[in-house]
Amino acid sequence: MLKTAEFAKMCHTTKDTLIFYDRIDVFKPAFVDSKKYRYYEVRQAVQFAFLSHLRDIGFSLEEIKEFINVNFQRFPTLDAKKLVNAPKMSAHHR
Repeated sequence: MLKTAEFAKMCHTTKDTLIFYDRIDVFKPAFVDSKKYRYYEVRQAVQFAFLSHLRDIGFSLEEIKEFINVNFQRFPTLDAKKLVNAPKMSAHHR
């Protein structure tokens, strides 16, 4: 497991971003200990990259939250790696 700072560095983001995403239920750590320290699994980097990709192509955090909640519950084997590597499309194509 990685601490927030370690995971942030690996994902080219900031601790503040990860904490914010946790607070608004967009991206949750794998584990939070009794002292409220957040820990992430390496495999979550793929999920974070997918979330970042959605942000890059113009999705709002609310849209991402809804997409993740609906699609990952309905399609638990959804391959985020394929979605992350999908060609970017402009906002008018959505």
